[in-house]
Amino acid sequence: RTRSISRPETQTGRSTVGPTFSPSTRSNWAKTLIAASAAHAQQAVQWKVSDGGNGHWYRSYPAGTFVNWNQADAFARASGAHLATLTSQIETDFVWESLASSPSCWKLDMNFSGPAIGGIEVNGHWTWVTGESWGFANWGPCYQANSEQRLHFGCNSLSNLWNNIHDWEANIGGAILEWSADCN
Repeated sequence: RTRSISRPETQTGRSTVGPTFSPSTRSNWAKTLIAASAAHAQQAVQWKVSDGGNGHWYRSYPAGTFVNWNQADAFARASGAHLATLTSQIETDFVWESLASSPSCWKLDMNFSGPAIGGIEVNGHWTWVTGESWGFANWGPCYQANSEQRLHFGCNSLSNLWNNIHDWEANIGGAILEWSADCN
């Protein structure tokens, strides 16, 4: 589906834009990289306090694990976790480099739809599933202020940019879960 470009002026962050590919190139590229990176998304990783992190643990789940954002959110809660809340560029970069950049977390056949994360829009304002305040966003150029009130990585390229999605829409990659304690 086609989206118009619209970025909220008060909710932008530094972003890294990845390459864009034709659908046939995406398909061939995805088959090669998914097979090569399956192990990339199997273990939880800690963002250590000694490395400037919050001490939390993050784990990715591959595309095809969940049908939609609601299912990913329910799974996270049942696992004693929540969908990742990325409250800074540093945290976004850590999660991106450690987990979310793995092609196994992406639905690469249509529009580079990446893993679900824990942002929700309530009454016109974005917040995190944990209730943490929304002071940072990493919107991609395809973000559109509309009825899509859930958050995931993806914006027509394999990048750390965010986009909004319907909670029921079957167009997410996997999910990134976050725990405050060791989940291994």
